[in-house]
Amino acid sequence: MKNKLILVEGLPGVGKTTISKTIKQIFHKQNIKSKLFLEGEIDQPADYESVAFFNEKEYEEIIKKHPENSEIIKKITQKNKKGYLLNYKEEIDYFIREENKNIFEKIKEKDIYELPLELHQELILEKWDEFSKKIKNEDEVYIIECCFIQNPITYSFIREGESEQNFLKYIKKIEDKIISSNPLLIYVEQDDYEKSFKKIVEERPTEWKNFFIDYYTNQGYGKESNKKDLKGAIEVLKKRQKIEQKILNDLKIKYKVINNTNYSISKTEKMLEKLILNSNKITKND
Repeated sequence: MKNKLILVEGLPGVGKTTISKTIKQIFHKQNIKSKLFLEGEIDQPADYESVAFFNEKEYEEIIKKHPENSEIIKKITQKNKKGYLLNYKEEIDYFIREENKNIFEKIKEKDIYELPLELHQELILEKWDEFSKKIKNEDEVYIIECCFIQNPITYSFIREGESEQNFLKYIKKIEDKIISSNPLLIYVEQDDYEKSFKKIVEERPTEWKNFFIDYYTNQGYGKESNKKDLKGAIEVLKKRQKIEQKILNDLKIKYKVINNTNYSISKTEKMLEKLILNSNKITKND
């Protein structure tokens, strides 16, 4: 069976997006139908981006209390098994208007990445289940960046401080949802990640640096471990790296580690082309 799903993972800044785009180009050259979904895209089929969740009671209440916004709310609403999904990014121009600031804040408070851990994970697992069933009857290969490991570990472990043991169980549940699609995981790494990350920090705006440090040190694992400043954020990243290595070692699906230290596009493309076109010969990470 061919791979119907390519997952691209790795720590921030290792080149996941470039690798994902390169894989898409390889499929195009081979006349293989494929769909690419990068980190943060609104129509991500296996995750949620700028989507809020309301149970039935909450949804009825927000419609009742904000009749002036009810039409637009209904327009962006999709019913699911547990309640209602509001894809607010679809009408972001409406919600960012000053007169709609109040309702926008109420909706964002219910973003799926702001929900309690248990409910969040239930919704994500449900999304993976729906996605896996959907692609069984399609002939395209899906290339998905960040959704299998990065987004779950960032929310569950980094933000919420979920125990390592419980988090690993959660990843296994996701794996069980997709294993029938014969996925191939491409894990991107670099030799000296700390050096690479510090270079990224120097190149990014100060606001990005401050946000990243705050996210990684002032909540969840970072806060519990008393991590501080950039040094602390890097220590949390190293802990994340160790957990991700455990995930790789325990996977049932095929995976390949790609060293992208030199950011060499031409060399990486040749390697990826050989890998992807012969993926059925991979037994694990050989």
